[in-house]
Amino acid sequence: MKKVIVRTLSCFIPVQKWRKKFRSRFGMTVEDVICLNLRHEQNAVHCKPCQTSKDIEPFTIGITTYNKRFETYFKPLIKQIRKKFDGDIIVTINGNYNEEFDQTYRKEVLRFLSNYDRVYPMFFTGFRSLAKLWNNCLINSPTNYLLLLNDDISIEDEFWTHLSACILENQYRSFKMNKSWCYVFLNREEVRNVGWFDERYLGIGHEDIDFEARWFEKYNFFLPQFIDVPGLKSFSEKKDALVNQRTHSDKYSLFNKEFFFQKFKVTKPGKPYKHKIEDMPQYPYEDFYWKNKNKL
Repeated sequence: MKKVIVRTLSCFIPVQKWRKKFRSRFGMTVEDVICLNLRHEQNAVHCKPCQTSKDIEPFTIGITTYNKRFETYFKPLIKQIRKKFDGDIIVTINGNYNEEFDQTYRKEVLRFLSNYDRVYPMFFTGFRSLAKLWNNCLINSPTNYLLLLNDDISIEDEFWTHLSACILENQYRSFKMNKSWCYVFLNREEVRNVGWFDERYLGIGHEDIDFEARWFEKYNFFLPQFIDVPGLKSFSEKKDALVNQRTHSDKYSLFNKEFFFQKFKVTKPGKPYKHKIEDMPQYPYEDFYWKNKNKL
């Protein structure tokens, strides 16, 4: 209704440029503001073809998945990755909320992954938050850099050289690609400095927005992003994404949305969100482990 009223009033503004500004300024919902802040397209950098043969430092791939996507997305994705990437892959495998873990699926995953070296599955017997799965990918990564992937994506061969170019151009700092958290490169030290992904988001959704808000607070600039990175496709599968949970937008946990608005006050586009409740320390001993693991 708000957008309809704003659009009607804007018809009385004679200059088209002013009319558009009026609609943009007053016609936005809170969700529109969140979407714009998350994308912050004015700070995006176009991906450039790799102009150097310089080798990049090792990185790990982290993938989160669950039983509904095994045949359709997960198996093809692993095959695509292994065509060009022979490093470590950590797979966090979620359960469904208020359901027994699917034992047939467990056996099939283990059987399939046993065909590949250096792939390490981690099972969660019940449903746990996406934030927790992401944190566990980072904690268990043998490298300081992690390419974090959704399971409902596809990767073409041309992607890998462009990824190397983005990593080098951004000097190994964290960045997302193609306006999405379906594929994001993370520097583990930066994630620790920001405070990890907030596991109070018990479902799926808004944990990425939360992280970007805290990133801005820590570094005083938006999380870098590269657009037009070729060889990536996200299917954004919504069917059966959340079993037995309260949802919104057919894909995300309503609990997470409610908690986000308990934690943050959303202001205008381009501005970081304001905290209403404080963050809590997470994984405080990981830093001690990294500094002392070679002394055992």
